[in-house]
Amino acid sequence: MVFYIDMEDKIKQLFKEDVVDRKAGNLQERLPEIRRRDKVRAKELRKIFSKLKDGIDKLDAECLFYSGFILHHQGSKRATIHARLLAKRGVKLCEGKNTKICKQVRWLYAGSTDRLLMLKGEPQKYGTQYRRRKNGDGYYLYKFNPKTTNEERKLFNVPTIEEAKKLAKNI
Repeated sequence: MVFYIDMEDKIKQLFKEDVVDRKAGNLQERLPEIRRRDKVRAKELRKIFSKLKDGIDKLDAECLFYSGFILHHQGSKRATIHARLLAKRGVKLCEGKNTKICKQVRWLYAGSTDRLLMLKGEPQKYGTQYRRRKNGDGYYLYKFNPKTTNEERKLFNVPTIEEAKKLAKNI
Protein backbone atom coordinates (compact mmCIF):
# COMPACT_ATOMS: atom_id res chain seq x y z
CA MET A 1 0.00 0.00 0.00
CA VAL A 2 2.85 2.40 0.79
CA PHE A 3 4.26 1.90 -2.71
CA TYR A 4 1.01 3.11 -4.28
CA ILE A 5 0.95 6.23 -2.11
CA ASP A 6 4.57 7.03 -3.03
CA MET A 7 3.82 6.24 -6.67
CA GLU A 8 0.80 8.56 -6.72
CA ASP A 9 2.87 11.35 -5.15
CA LYS A 10 5.62 10.88 -7.75
CA ILE A 11 3.09 10.91 -10.63
CA LYS A 12 1.55 14.13 -9.24
CA GLN A 13 5.02 15.69 -8.94
CA LEU A 14 5.88 14.78 -12.54
CA PHE A 15 2.57 16.24 -13.71
CA LYS A 16 3.14 19.50 -11.82
CA GLU A 17 6.59 19.81 -13.39
CA ASP A 18 5.06 19.28 -16.84
CA VAL A 19 2.46 22.02 -16.24
CA VAL A 20 5.04 24.48 -14.84
CA ASP A 21 7.23 23.96 -17.92
CA ARG A 22 4.35 24.96 -20.19
CA LYS A 23 3.05 27.90 -18.15
CA ALA A 24 6.30 29.85 -18.13
CA GLY A 25 6.77 32.39 -20.91
CA ASN A 26 8.63 32.01 -24.22
CA LEU A 27 7.34 28.48 -24.83
CA GLN A 28 8.63 28.32 -28.41
CA GLU A 29 12.13 29.40 -27.39
CA ARG A 30 12.23 26.95 -24.50
CA LEU A 31 10.73 24.01 -26.42
CA PRO A 32 14.02 22.08 -26.88
CA GLU A 33 14.76 22.16 -23.13
CA ILE A 34 11.13 21.31 -22.29
CA ARG A 35 11.24 18.32 -24.64
CA ARG A 36 14.39 17.08 -22.88
CA ARG A 37 12.60 17.28 -19.53
CA ASP A 38 9.51 15.64 -21.06
CA LYS A 39 11.67 12.63 -21.97
CA VAL A 40 13.03 12.42 -18.43
CA ARG A 41 9.49 12.57 -17.01
CA ALA A 42 8.29 9.85 -19.38
CA LYS A 43 11.24 7.66 -18.42
CA GLU A 44 10.40 8.11 -14.73
CA LEU A 45 6.79 7.23 -15.45
CA ARG A 46 7.79 4.08 -17.30
CA LYS A 47 9.89 3.05 -14.28
CA ILE A 48 6.85 3.48 -12.05
CA PHE A 49 4.67 1.46 -14.42
CA SER A 50 7.25 -1.32 -14.58
CA LYS A 51 6.85 -1.78 -10.81
CA LEU A 52 3.05 -2.02 -10.90
CA LYS A 53 2.02 -5.59 -10.15
CA ASP A 54 -1.57 -5.07 -11.30
CA GLY A 55 -0.78 -2.80 -14.24
CA ILE A 56 -2.89 0.32 -14.44
CA ASP A 57 -5.88 -1.37 -12.77
CA LYS A 58 -4.96 0.09 -9.37
CA LEU A 59 -4.65 3.67 -10.65
CA ASP A 60 -7.49 6.09 -10.04
CA ALA A 61 -8.79 8.55 -12.66
CA GLU A 62 -6.51 11.31 -11.37
CA CYS A 63 -3.30 9.27 -11.71
CA LEU A 64 -4.46 7.98 -15.09
CA PHE A 65 -5.00 11.56 -16.28
CA TYR A 66 -1.67 12.82 -14.90
CA SER A 67 0.23 9.91 -16.41
CA GLY A 68 -1.53 10.16 -19.76
CA PHE A 69 -0.98 13.91 -19.88
CA ILE A 70 2.76 13.45 -19.41
CA LEU A 71 2.92 10.82 -22.16
CA HIS A 72 0.68 12.87 -24.46
CA HIS A 73 3.35 15.57 -24.48
CA GLN A 74 5.92 13.13 -25.87
CA GLY A 75 4.37 13.45 -29.31
CA SER A 76 5.46 10.00 -30.51
CA LYS A 77 3.02 7.35 -31.72
CA ARG A 78 4.09 4.93 -28.99
CA ALA A 79 3.64 7.44 -26.18
CA THR A 80 0.37 8.71 -27.65
CA ILE A 81 -1.01 5.16 -27.85
CA HIS A 82 -0.06 4.66 -24.20
CA ALA A 83 -1.61 8.03 -23.21
CA ARG A 84 -4.81 7.07 -25.02
CA LEU A 85 -4.98 3.69 -23.24
CA LEU A 86 -4.58 5.40 -19.86
CA ALA A 87 -7.25 7.97 -20.75
CA LYS A 88 -9.60 5.25 -22.02
CA ARG A 89 -9.29 3.46 -18.66
CA GLY A 90 -9.96 6.78 -16.92
CA VAL A 91 -13.06 7.40 -19.06
CA LYS A 92 -14.35 3.97 -18.03
CA LEU A 93 -13.78 4.78 -14.33
CA CYS A 94 -15.60 8.09 -14.82
CA GLU A 95 -18.79 6.67 -16.29
CA GLY A 96 -21.72 8.58 -14.81
CA LYS A 97 -19.43 11.12 -13.10
CA ASN A 98 -18.91 14.75 -14.05
CA THR A 99 -16.08 15.79 -11.73
CA LYS A 100 -13.25 18.07 -12.80
CA ILE A 101 -10.84 15.14 -13.18
CA CYS A 102 -13.41 13.17 -15.20
CA LYS A 103 -13.82 16.12 -17.58
CA GLN A 104 -10.04 16.31 -17.91
CA VAL A 105 -9.63 12.58 -18.57
CA ARG A 106 -12.36 12.74 -21.24
CA TRP A 107 -10.53 15.63 -22.90
CA LEU A 108 -7.29 13.65 -22.76
CA TYR A 109 -8.96 10.70 -24.46
CA ALA A 110 -10.17 12.99 -27.25
CA GLY A 111 -6.82 14.80 -27.48
CA SER A 112 -4.76 11.61 -27.61
CA THR A 113 -7.16 10.07 -30.15
CA ASP A 114 -6.77 13.16 -32.34
CA ARG A 115 -3.00 13.29 -31.91
CA LEU A 116 -2.68 9.64 -32.92
CA LEU A 117 -4.82 10.24 -36.02
CA MET A 118 -2.76 13.33 -36.85
CA LEU A 119 0.50 11.39 -36.48
CA LYS A 120 -0.90 8.90 -38.99
CA GLY A 121 -1.75 11.75 -41.38
CA GLU A 122 -5.49 11.19 -40.96
CA PRO A 123 -8.18 13.74 -40.07
CA GLN A 124 -8.74 14.11 -36.35
CA LYS A 125 -12.07 13.11 -34.82
CA TYR A 126 -12.68 15.74 -32.14
CA GLY A 127 -10.73 18.80 -33.29
CA THR A 128 -8.19 19.21 -30.48
CA GLN A 129 -4.96 19.43 -32.48
CA TYR A 130 -3.41 22.50 -34.08
CA ARG A 131 -0.47 23.00 -36.40
CA ARG A 132 1.88 25.94 -36.73
CA ARG A 133 1.58 27.77 -40.04
CA LYS A 134 4.54 27.23 -42.38
CA ASN A 135 5.38 30.93 -42.32
CA GLY A 136 5.46 30.74 -38.49
CA ASP A 137 2.61 33.22 -38.23
CA GLY A 138 0.17 31.55 -35.85
CA TYR A 139 -1.67 28.24 -35.84
CA TYR A 140 -4.55 26.56 -37.60
CA LEU A 141 -6.88 23.73 -36.65
CA TYR A 142 -5.56 20.48 -38.13
CA LYS A 143 -7.91 18.76 -40.60
CA PHE A 144 -10.88 17.10 -38.91
CA ASN A 145 -13.64 14.64 -39.67
CA PRO A 146 -16.86 16.65 -40.18
CA LYS A 147 -18.99 13.59 -39.28
CA THR A 148 -18.21 14.01 -35.58
CA THR A 149 -20.97 16.12 -34.05
CA ASN A 150 -20.51 19.00 -31.67
CA GLU A 151 -22.67 17.06 -29.19
CA GLU A 152 -20.10 14.24 -29.26
CA ARG A 153 -17.32 16.78 -28.82
CA LYS A 154 -19.09 18.20 -25.76
CA LEU A 155 -19.28 14.70 -24.24
CA PHE A 156 -15.48 14.63 -24.35
CA ASN A 157 -15.11 18.16 -23.01
CA VAL A 158 -13.68 19.64 -26.21
CA PRO A 159 -14.76 22.82 -27.97
CA THR A 160 -17.06 22.86 -30.96
CA ILE A 161 -15.32 23.20 -34.32
CA GLU A 162 -16.31 26.87 -34.46
CA GLU A 163 -14.80 27.47 -31.02
CA ALA A 164 -11.68 25.46 -31.94
CA LYS A 165 -11.13 27.61 -35.04
CA LYS A 166 -11.37 30.74 -32.89
CA LEU A 167 -8.92 29.26 -30.39
CA ALA A 168 -6.40 28.69 -33.19
CA LYS A 169 -6.27 32.42 -33.77
CA ASN A 170 -5.34 33.03 -30.12
CA ILE A 171 -2.58 30.46 -29.71
